[in-house]
Amino acid sequence: MDPKLHPAGFESPRPQAVQDFRSRVVFGNLGGQSGFARVASGIASPTPPRIDALAGRQAVPQADDVYTRTAHSAWRHSAARPISEREETAIKQEFSTREIPSQPILGIRASTTMEQVPQLLGELFGEVYEFIQDQGQQPVGMPLTIYHSMEGDGLELECAMPVAAGIAGSGRITAGELPATLAAITTHIGPYDELPGAWSKLTDWMESQGLAPAGAPWEVYVTDPGAEPDPAKWRTDIVFPVSR
Repeated sequence: MDPKLHPAGFESPRPQAVQDFRSRVVFGNLGGQSGFARVASGIASPTPPRIDALAGRQAVPQADDVYTRTAHSAWRHSAARPISEREETAIKQEFSTREIPSQPILGIRASTTMEQVPQLLGELFGEVYEFIQDQGQQPVGMPLTIYHSMEGDGLELECAMPVAAGIAGSGRITAGELPATLAAITTHIGPYDELPGAWSKLTDWMESQGLAPAGAPWEVYVTDPGAEPDPAKWRTDIVFPVSR
């Protein structure tokens, strides 16, 4: 249930999941069910995921560092109810640091507001995946969201997919890479609305280890909810570049 993380911070997708990407919700119309479940409720879910579930339902402390502040703020806007006692005890995490290699990606970077995130993410992931297919290629890893910055309600993020080297972007789809870096990494197993606690625990652990944020963090959406309907088993990897 806990497959190994790729050295670059993502897991290679199952062939069927890749094949089904375009026809499934994350890359299509998210319909009336709000939320990105957020950004990722499923790489390939046959049922529209709740994208707003992840939007963070607990207040988190402010931080001076832009990357820490971004990670904290990404979860501050929410359905305005605190994480329940059940959810709090359900968040079980392990933390580690790892040197990860660089990884080419194709993505779309966008400035938005928290209110616009649900619809935007479905649109961006769909556009990126369709472009990759048009090049006769497939992603080599699961979709991810990079959180570049956040000020107030404004958010700059990038919806991306890992690809083989040498694929050029076009228009607003740009080629880039996840950096080779020392990273603090944690894996969250459970519903997406528990991710705020996972982020807070990771940044608290980083501080306790004397690790300073050194780049924009990202989330990798590993589990296919279409194949695993139980939210308690959904896996999200959080990768945060750090320095000692």
